[in-house]
Amino acid sequence: MCDLSKLAIFIGRCQPLHNGHKYIIDKMIEESGIENSLVILGSKGEPNTAWNPFTVEQRHKMIKSVWPDINVTAIEDMPTNEKWMNHLSWLINWIYEGEVKEITLYCGDDSKVATLFTEYEFGNVRTVLTRDEFDIFDISGTLIRLEMLQPRKLPLILNQVPTEIYDGLQEMFDEQLNERLNRELG
Repeated sequence: MCDLSKLAIFIGRCQPLHNGHKYIIDKMIEESGIENSLVILGSKGEPNTAWNPFTVEQRHKMIKSVWPDINVTAIEDMPTNEKWMNHLSWLINWIYEGEVKEITLYCGDDSKVATLFTEYEFGNVRTVLTRDEFDIFDISGTLIRLEMLQPRKLPLILNQVPTEIYDGLQEMFDEQLNERLNRELG
């Protein structure tokens, strides 16, 4: 049953979606229901770079490959935390037509967004992934991106990303890398 007055959200760049993200999103869905869950992809307007190799469309596709029925949107980076939090509030109100009264952020214990939620008294924070509970040190978006630059190391990321996206991940990464090289080399 959908209760629009309560919304559970996960916010992340997902560059790429990895098993740390999956653990948190699965817990959010388990506790709140998929109909009351929203994934918000950060860095919407960022250009294709080594730090952000996947487009928002590709990241959206990754999320939908794992959870076809979940709501997904994206948010731009803003020059200040205050503007970003105001934009987040506007985005949620726009999507849910002002029906949301209570927001719970699902995150890991290293979430910068959780700090903002607390600082701006935006909503509840539910930390479901801590370094003590989960071997998060083996999962790093940065390390995954570095490993993807070396195709012979691609099998190393198999246990770090959801199986639903593994096959298409290198193809998406190569496509973005070729586009970036063509743009930079002219």
